[in-house]
Amino acid sequence: MTINFKRLEEIAKALKPVRQSGRSFHVTFVYKKNKMLCVANNNYKKSHPYHRFGKYKSKKTNVGHYQAGIHSECAALIKLGLEDCSDLTFINIRISNNEEPAISKPCKNCQFLLDRIGYRALWYYNGKRYIQK
Repeated sequence: MTINFKRLEEIAKALKPVRQSGRSFHVTFVYKKNKMLCVANNNYKKSHPYHRFGKYKSKKTNVGHYQAGIHSECAALIKLGLEDCSDLTFINIRISNNEEPAISKPCKNCQFLLDRIGYRALWYYNGKRYIQK
C-alpha cells in the first residue's frame, strides 16, 4: 500500500474548522488495503468515557491523559463499529493552528485501546517525517 501523506494532509486541512476549539486538529484515516474506510477527527466538545476512566489519567484534570474530548482514533473506532481491526491501517495527522503538520503520536489511552483492538499498521508524524509503529 502506497500512502500519499501530502494528499492526506491537504484533506485534513480542508476538514479543519475555521475556529478550532482546542490546541490542534487531529484526523485519523483508516484503510483496508488500498480502500479508505473511514475519516474521523477529534472533538473537544464531546467526551468519551474511555478518556475519563481510562488506564492513564492526567493529574490536573483527571479526565484523560491529555485533553478531554473524543480523540480521532476513538472517533474512528466508533464509526467503524468493529471489534477486530487487525487488517486495518490507521494514519494519524495533526494540523497545528499555523496550518502545518505537527507531532501526531496517539496518546497513551488511544494507543492502549488500539493495541487491545489490534491493527495492521499505525502511521503518525514524529515532527520530521511519518513513521510506522
